[in-house]
This record gives sequence, structure tokens and C-alpha cells, in this order.
Amino acid sequence: MSDPDFWTAHRLLIEDQLKFLTTDVWELEFTGYGLYPKPPKVPKFPDSDCVALLSGGLDSFVGAIDLVADGKNPFAVSQVAAGDKQSQAEFAAKIGAGLDHLQLNHNVKCPGENDRSQRARSFIFLAYGVLAASALRRYKDGERVDLYMC
Repeated sequence: MSDPDFWTAHRLLIEDQLKFLTTDVWELEFTGYGLYPKPPKVPKFPDSDCVALLSGGLDSFVGAIDLVADGKNPFAVSQVAAGDKQSQAEFAAKIGAGLDHLQLNHNVKCPGENDRSQRARSFIFLAYGVLAASALRRYKDGERVDLYMC
């Protein structure tokens, strides 16, 4: 971690949240020596005014349509899962004049035995939404950015 003291101060809260989301017992330890990524030469800050999680299902599709109908300009964030990537992209392209859209996956290889359950998928999906919200121009200008989970 680039700031292990910050994360260590919040360790119990994070462990409790992970336990709630996954029903697993968590014990976290944060260590230093993490590096910040090299900043891009010309940063891009999308002009969207909120973030909407777009799973590829009907609920999130209709929710994003409703946000646009209410005058919002959502930045769509998707967690890629088997069979959903194409529908996520199609949904984002069809809403309004087309939404800015970020598709990410958690293709991680862990040492040791790999737990193939997806109990923690909601946690990473929310993390992707927070990541996208913090990249919007609105956030950089010190304004509030709402994150919608339809």
C-alpha cells in the first residue's frame, strides 16, 4: 500500500464490511512499499455528473435509462462477467446518445488455493464505481458525485 497507516486505521471497519458482504471472516494486514501509478501525460476527466453501475441485466439498464430521462449524464461502469460483456456495451451505447462506459474485470491470480465463489463480487463492483467517480471532472472540481446501483 502507498499509505498503509490510513488503511490500518480503518482495518476493523473494512473487515466488518467484507464479512457482511461475503459471510466470510476476514483478517487484513496492510504493508507499505506500494507505488502510485505513473500519471498520464494528459489526464482525461469525463464530464459525466454521476456514476451508474451497469451489470448487463434489465434492472441496471432501466435504471440508467431513468437517470438519463431525469436529466442526468451517468458514466456507466460494468464488471465483466462471462456472457455479459457484449450486452453491457450494447446497453451503454443505446442509452441516451450513448454513455461513457468503463468495463473492468478482476482477473486476479492468487497464491495458494483459489476460492471460486463470487461472494465478494459486489464489493469489487462498488470499488469500480468509486474509482470511476473519483476520475470525473466533477469530482476533481470538488463537487459531489452520486453513485447509482439500480
